[in-house]
Amino acid sequence: MTVHAEGDGSIALGGDAIDSIFVTGGVNQFFVGRYERLAEAYLSPRALYRELRLEEFTGRAWLVRAVDDFLAANERGYLLIEAEAGMGKTAFMAWIARERGYVHHFVRLMPDADDVGLALRNLSAQLIRAWDLGAMAAGGVLPANASRPDFFADVLYEAADRRDATRPGEPIVLVVDGLNETAALPFQNPLALPSELPSGVYVLATQRTTHIPLVLEAPRRVLRIRPRSPDNLADVRAYLERRVGAPDLAARVAASGATHAEVVDRLTAWSGGVWLVLRYVLAELRTGARTPREVSSLPVGLWQYYARFWRDWQRSHETTWPTVDLPLLVTLTAAQEPLALDLLCELSRCPEPGRAAELVGDAWRPFLQIVEDGTRERYAAFHDSLGEFTAGLVDASALSSAERFFVGRLSGAQREAHLRIAGRYLAAWGDLDQGLPSLRGDAASMDDGYGLRHLVHHLVQASQDAVLHGLMELEWPRGDTDEVASVSPAANAWYEAHRTRREFAGYALDVQRAWSRAEQVPYGPGAPRAVALELRYALIEASVNSVAGNVPSALLLLLADHGMVTTAQALELARETPDARTRAEALSTLLPRLAGEVRARAAREAMAAVQLVPDGYWRAGELFRLAVAAGGDHLGDLRRVADAMRKPYERDISQRGLEVIARFGALVPAPPRETSHTFDPVDPAEFAEQYLQRTRHGVATLLLGLPGAGTGAEAGADPGEGAGRRVAASRFVRAPRWRAELLTEAARTAPDGSLEDLLRAALDISLQVGDRDILNATLRSVAVHLAETGAADTAVACAERIPDAAWLASALFGVAGRSDESTAPGVAGRALAVTAGIDDAVTRGRLLRDNAAHLAPMAADGSLAPVLAALPGDWHAAVLGALAGHADPEDRMRLHAEALEAAVACSGDGGARVVADLVAAAPPGLLPAARRAVAAVADTEQRAGAAAALAARLGGLGLADEAGEVTGTIHDPYWAMRAAFGVAAALAGGGQAERALRIAARLPAGHWRAEVLALAGRRDAAFAVADATPDPRERIAVLLRIATAARPHGYRHGDEQGAPGGAGDGAGDGARDGDHGSGDAGRRDAVTEARAVLAEITDPADLAQATLAVALAQATGGRAAEAVALVRTLPDVDRAIALTRLTPHLGDAVADALPVARELRDPVSRGRVLAGLTGPLVASGTLDAQDVQEHVRTVLRLLATGTRADLLEAMPALMPALVELAGPQGPADLAAAVTAAYRWWP
Repeated sequence: MTVHAEGDGSIALGGDAIDSIFVTGGVNQFFVGRYERLAEAYLSPRALYRELRLEEFTGRAWLVRAVDDFLAANERGYLLIEAEAGMGKTAFMAWIARERGYVHHFVRLMPDADDVGLALRNLSAQLIRAWDLGAMAAGGVLPANASRPDFFADVLYEAADRRDATRPGEPIVLVVDGLNETAALPFQNPLALPSELPSGVYVLATQRTTHIPLVLEAPRRVLRIRPRSPDNLADVRAYLERRVGAPDLAARVAASGATHAEVVDRLTAWSGGVWLVLRYVLAELRTGARTPREVSSLPVGLWQYYARFWRDWQRSHETTWPTVDLPLLVTLTAAQEPLALDLLCELSRCPEPGRAAELVGDAWRPFLQIVEDGTRERYAAFHDSLGEFTAGLVDASALSSAERFFVGRLSGAQREAHLRIAGRYLAAWGDLDQGLPSLRGDAASMDDGYGLRHLVHHLVQASQDAVLHGLMELEWPRGDTDEVASVSPAANAWYEAHRTRREFAGYALDVQRAWSRAEQVPYGPGAPRAVALELRYALIEASVNSVAGNVPSALLLLLADHGMVTTAQALELARETPDARTRAEALSTLLPRLAGEVRARAAREAMAAVQLVPDGYWRAGELFRLAVAAGGDHLGDLRRVADAMRKPYERDISQRGLEVIARFGALVPAPPRETSHTFDPVDPAEFAEQYLQRTRHGVATLLLGLPGAGTGAEAGADPGEGAGRRVAASRFVRAPRWRAELLTEAARTAPDGSLEDLLRAALDISLQVGDRDILNATLRSVAVHLAETGAADTAVACAERIPDAAWLASALFGVAGRSDESTAPGVAGRALAVTAGIDDAVTRGRLLRDNAAHLAPMAADGSLAPVLAALPGDWHAAVLGALAGHADPEDRMRLHAEALEAAVACSGDGGARVVADLVAAAPPGLLPAARRAVAAVADTEQRAGAAAALAARLGGLGLADEAGEVTGTIHDPYWAMRAAFGVAAALAGGGQAERALRIAARLPAGHWRAEVLALAGRRDAAFAVADATPDPRERIAVLLRIATAARPHGYRHGDEQGAPGGAGDGAGDGARDGDHGSGDAGRRDAVTEARAVLAEITDPADLAQATLAVALAQATGGRAAEAVALVRTLPDVDRAIALTRLTPHLGDAVADALPVARELRDPVSRGRVLAGLTGPLVASGTLDAQDVQEHVRTVLRLLATGTRADLLEAMPALMPALVELAGPQGPADLAAAVTAAYRWWP
């Protein structure tokens, strides 16, 4: 039977209508991976409707009324129908979806119940067709991001907008059956259903009476179906009245001698309101397997029915039970999708296929879901409860001891089935311990890819944890692959098997399954291994999120034109580009090189990508690029994309440009035309030309920074060396895509001998994640932390994993500084040797300067001398000065003098900067030499900066007159002011208040003047400066300077009541009167006053900055709890930044900060802040050991939703928790996981 709902927003269902509702307007559409036709995305429920026998549907009027009442009473919302297994939830949802034409999704129809993307594509496809949202699926093709929650949300809002424009007031209802049958991804609702809904949009969903993590901001009502409720029992009776009276049962009832009423009464009472058992028993009555009079002897309850039925079946089929029936039963319930009988027999190792055919064809028919697949049938359990029963997931308290024993035997057999299925595929692929060599070939597609889709699930269910994690960690060497570019020494095998078949969603689900399995290990002896696995899976997920794949379109053309890749390979690389605009550009650029069906397919993929480009200028530009490349093809779809643009100018020029292409076959200049858009091109051809130039302008700018680019090879130079120099020189560009763009542009003018090397390098770089420095920094932090735990050998081994010499040397120096006296010299010596081998002199100098504390032994034994001698003069001087700071008193003066002499001898800015650093710490005996060194600086501005540093040093030594003399030599106003403040602050802090106050009176900056006054003890005068500052931001700055100079207790007291003046004379009055802050106004708290001034700031950005400054002052002043309370008032983004800045100063208030951090909405920001709080939480004992484990798990889950850089940057903060859980092995496992992830995804 076919039911048609009226109106444009309805879905036609039933019969052949389902096949015909999706008209794509194109033929031969085949898309790799993420691109899918609407008709293919739709999960047809026809077979399910037949299995449910919807033509027999009876009752449920009270449920229909509840649905209508909810729709009428709420502007939007979720109505959740909750009931135990077998209560008819699916039948009701199927009936109401078919009857009313509601958009629908049944979890049981999904090949993988956890494939969120499949569900979202199914719902989106129906909404797009129902509300004619063709612009969201040009050519009837869902775009690449249709598996993402944000795309589905956009579809919902677009559908609501279309409804408001065409049939306002009509509800859009989504029917979703089986929320409990799918696992929600971390921090998402089941099936990624949105928390918020547009007005007039409703979700009608069913679930078991179990906890479902559903976080909603829309109205929600839960409607529970209770088995023995009067309404439900009345529906059961009405259904039985109809079914028992049907011809196929009426004769059986009459033959048994029972009356119609007796059978109805018995079945109603026996069922207890559970509908599923009625399906089974009525089937038995129809076939004669059970008589109506035997109903009264049946056990009450679904689990009890299963136990009785299958125990009876075992007893009556003893000869076939162990070899055929039991293996087939548990294989049916273990399988993750309907399977053909021949495959079921193979998986169950059934020796009698004929017997198996009899079972599924007749005796077990009521327990099966049957899917027609051409001329074959595929089979699965009709209801999940049967699989739960055979797995032992039942309420054992309702079963007898014999039944419990039977269920235990079944669950053991099902585990064996999972193990048997997993073993079949592992063996076919060449065995895990041999590296699964056949997985690289066609064997991965055996059984239509069932093994690739479900092997991980079967390993989890078989409790084969070692095999599971070994599979996920298996790697293949890159050397013997056919990859277009080798960007890493090894590949993660399971990822590669999915990537080559574009099964990215399947791989992501497997990572989630394996990760969840690792998380099931409770705190205890197994925690260290679990933590190691969880770290690995977090890094895997974040790495996959970060894989760039941004191969520039110009590079693809050059690679193809020079025969370095085939056109098919270039097309595949274009398809993998994650950014919509760059993917559209790449596909459009390749179109002229394609032909026939391949060209048509690529054009449609490009069109799908164009729709994902943000509306406006960039979408219009890519639309023109595609239209020109397509040369008049697909104009109808392109027009729909143009018509859907919301910005008037871009819509208008796109529509006119497409008309020009339709008439002339190309963009030709148009006649002049008036327009209100005075700064934008009027002619579509001019717009397109400017757009193309704009997208290349950044590359042209970068090219200016590449030595030799555009000039050809140097005369007589080796072409390979020239390419290498250009690749090395391009490192000033950090982002992989832009660096690849730069090298591609350089290759255009390169000689033939270096062109291929440049193109190969550009391709390799474009396929990288691009977070090498962050990885190095993380490994350095791990090594240093390991050294702090006393595990020096493990720390050195971790440091040696670092691929870059500079970071390796830095890590070894850090380890040396935290090792004991017996270990430190050897580690420092190794660090010095690594440093000496670094080519870049600046890097060598910086490493030696920053680690001078560890160089004393090498300076004494002479091993440092040749390394120092190889440094440029300025860095030589800088290192000598750093060595002086760590030398014995008798050597300090000599080293400092040598450093000053070396710095003065240098020419250029480098020597002047070193002079400034050296004079700022000059020993008293070297002050004359320091003054001569400053005078010798040639550049006036550099000399002024050095003089300011020297003046502050003199002030700090109490030499006020000498400081004044040096300050008097500074003619630059900025540096003169800096010098005066430095001298005044130093004198005030050193007890020369009167001299300091005289200098402060001449300072133009109020916050500096106030700080000097406060340091000098003239707090009343300092507050007078604040009071005279009208701008609230500047007043806060003054008050916080006062707080910075605070004496203990963090408050100021006294106020010069009636004191004259403003900022200019407050200091002078204080000095004349000899006032030291003992006025009559009582105490004044600078930080509290700054907190109050925040209310005067109106600009949100200024307010956020000022709030952070005040909160930091509160926290550093011992009032961290107040700081946390203040930070809570900030917007989400600013709150995350503020919490990160406050973390080192929280102390006991870390417990107050924890709930504030947990309230952050963005998962990555929340993860970063929680990671930062880890050290204080562990140190304070706020979390016990088990809480620490849960904290780490939460942080990893949150950060893995972002990029690998997000995760790596937070790893050092997690180190205390890793040590708490696993000792030194925790950080060591982290280092291993980091290096593995980098090896697979560099």
